[in-house]
Amino acid sequence: MMGYCALQMEKNEMAKRAFQKAIHFPKQRKTAKGLLKHVSYLKER
Repeated sequence: MMGYCALQMEKNEMAKRAFQKAIHFPKQRKTAKGLLKHVSYLKER
């Protein structure tokens, strides 16, 4: 949830760190990985 909120506020580095932590939780892993890819895409733009 923290990563998603940071992403909505365009705080990409904060979102990235939150999603990297979320990957360690099985129920959040798939979503966190997908959103982490999204953050990486936003950095490239």
